[in-house]
Amino acid sequence: MDKFILTIPKLDQCDSGIIRLRPAVYQSLLAVKRQTGLPIGTIAEKCIRFALARLIIAEEDENADA
Repeated sequence: MDKFILTIPKLDQCDSGIIRLRPAVYQSLLAVKRQTGLPIGTIAEKCIRFALARLIIAEEDENADA
């Protein structure tokens, strides 16, 4: 019997790398771009890498508003 095979591509092969930002965040990146001359993608990647290296995941406290 013939097999039906689906090959799952690696993330870097199928993901376009596009993310959506709120307008205020994008404007902040544009301001940094104007100050530095660096591409927005480079700035965003450095910001994300910095944040991920320091990430602490905490669960929301259900009693915080009480």
